[in-house]
Amino acid sequence: MKKLKNNTVFCFVASILVLFFIKISFTLAASKLESVYPQIPGLISPSETCTVECMSQYVGYFFGLGIYLAGALAVISLVFSGIQLMIGTINPESATNAKDRIKGSTLGLVLLMVSFLILNTINTTLVAPTLTALPGVAGVFYTNGPENKPSPQSEGDTSNIITGFENLKYICNDAKTAPKLLVWLYPEKNFSGYDGATTQEVECNKTLSLSSSKSFQTSFKTPGVYFYSGSDCSGFSSPVVLTSGKINYDSSKYALSSIKVVNDPNNTYYGVIVHETIDPTDIGKCQEPILVDTDEECIDLTVKVGSADIFIYNKQSVSDVSSGDGVIFYDNPFGWNAGARAGESVVDGKDIDPEKIIDVGDLVFDYTYTYVSPEEQALCADPTTGIPTFNSCQGSIEIKGNYLVASYSNSSFCQVFSQDVENLNSEKSIKNITGEKIKTIDIIATK
Repeated sequence: MKKLKNNTVFCFVASILVLFFIKISFTLAASKLESVYPQIPGLISPSETCTVECMSQYVGYFFGLGIYLAGALAVISLVFSGIQLMIGTINPESATNAKDRIKGSTLGLVLLMVSFLILNTINTTLVAPTLTALPGVAGVFYTNGPENKPSPQSEGDTSNIITGFENLKYICNDAKTAPKLLVWLYPEKNFSGYDGATTQEVECNKTLSLSSSKSFQTSFKTPGVYFYSGSDCSGFSSPVVLTSGKINYDSSKYALSSIKVVNDPNNTYYGVIVHETIDPTDIGKCQEPILVDTDEECIDLTVKVGSADIFIYNKQSVSDVSSGDGVIFYDNPFGWNAGARAGESVVDGKDIDPEKIIDVGDLVFDYTYTYVSPEEQALCADPTTGIPTFNSCQGSIEIKGNYLVASYSNSSFCQVFSQDVENLNSEKSIKNITGEKIKTIDIIATK
């Protein structure tokens, strides 16, 4: 009974180790840590700045590392038990425990090796993840022409490919529904060498040569935003980006010069505002909003990439779904709470389809039904026309629905809002940080 208990405990500990390292792999893949991992024989170390399909790299690496460490634990247990057995003449009970531990350690090693062999025999993708096919896709294969062999999702060393099969073939059942295949080709092993790296698009039932590459990664081209190192969407690209925030790339190794916006034909249209700042909520230089209404479009960038606001905009005339009631601009902070003590300029939601660009001088305040005196109204008068406008009194903004409000100064400094702005004269405002007033407002209806 005691023998069975020892064996069970060891097997349990070994299993926990393997599962623990798989859990770590998922956590690291999700956080995209920029770290250098040790080279271990038989394992492909995740790249220093993993950019494409990191999950499979981390799972494979840490699964293998877990097996290595579980095996090391078994060997240490064997050595300890051997020493205990040699001195067992002094304590017979200790010798018996040592024999049990040796048997348990040996059983654990056998189970580790057999489990890997079984997984590898049943399906190699269980220990080396491959690309999951989408509708209309048959698969991605190595090919020598007449013969095809399944390709992994990534290969850190193309010298591992069987001689003669150094071509990648993308086979589709339905070219109309299947997306293009994206292939990242690297001039160095382990997904490095960004200076010479390129991203290739492979159409259905076409072949791509891997002969000049030392490593590669693959993914399907799906709707969203892709950042490219070269102009006209050339060179090396990021994986698809779907959310706002910092754009992760190593600016010391390559720059980002253009973007490609890919839309979903099922009424999903992407837009993007590129910022120089790392945090898109901070004030800094940024490019004017990019809204693409075709299947896809490439746009060269005019600012250095730090972060981006990425959104799905609403073509209300097409979707027949309103984004809201619009946006109201006030002459005072907290204008919506001021009641009859604030002038307002209303942009109706029906006029935002999908965007409306406004010069702040055209946002004329309405003082009907207010108690604001003519003298107070004169304080907001435009110097040229004498009409009270948002150009002279920039107080607050009320966003009544799903809208993105991008405000720009003359020098292309911008601040983007998706929620009510209580006070445009606060410390964190274009006026206080740059000394410039907001000159242009771009309102975008979003989903």
